[in-house]
Amino acid sequence: MKTLYIVACICFSLSSKSQSNSSSETTKHMENLLHKLEGTYQLQIIDSRELPSISFDMLKNIQDKRHQTDTTYFYVKQNFKVMILPYSTIEKVDFIPIKSISYFSN
Repeated sequence: MKTLYIVACICFSLSSKSQSNSSSETTKHMENLLHKLEGTYQLQIIDSRELPSISFDMLKNIQDKRHQTDTTYFYVKQNFKVMILPYSTIEKVDFIPIKSISYFSN
């Protein structure tokens, strides 16, 4: 349900900027990238209940920072980091996608 909310926010924010063909193509590209990456990364929120938004740049970072064998992390804000599973994990036959958002307390 949260993933659906994030996708809706992304689509709304992109569609409200401009109705040109390039905006439509960007939205479609972002939706495809979001679908491709779904279950292979996790937004981790620490000591907060905020619902994060995900940008096209963040999706590109997830794609670009994915390592072959190591789980990668990067901070978006002090209390918001992204965990990216490695290719070696997500390419396994028995891979089970992870939930897209997780909340932690210190």
